[in-house]
Amino acid sequence: MTGVMPGSSLQVSRPAAGLAVLVFDAVQAHGTATLGMIVLASGVLQIVMGLARLGKWSQAMASSAVAGMLSGIGLLILVGQVYALADRKAPGDAVQGPDRHPKLHPTE
Repeated sequence: MTGVMPGSSLQVSRPAAGLAVLVFDAVQAHGTATLGMIVLASGVLQIVMGLARLGKWSQAMASSAVAGMLSGIGLLILVGQVYALADRKAPGDAVQGPDRHPKLHPTE
């Protein structure tokens, strides 16, 4: 939906939205200083894989598996926004996961 709406050319939409979650987690775990090295290593890996003609192997991944993964990421983002919609503070974070919810583990 975001891709068809007018707005900034810097909007994160479609498959890149899933990457935003991964980049956020990487920055939280390793800091912004490491982000440049992660991006550089990813770019070098893509170039090497392209030169090795490994792109055909991406067709081995079923499109339904990719769609399911992206739908799952989208669902997590959507559910994470429910607290903001209700003007409440979330009890944990997306990285913490539902199985580590504070109310499920009151003794920790």
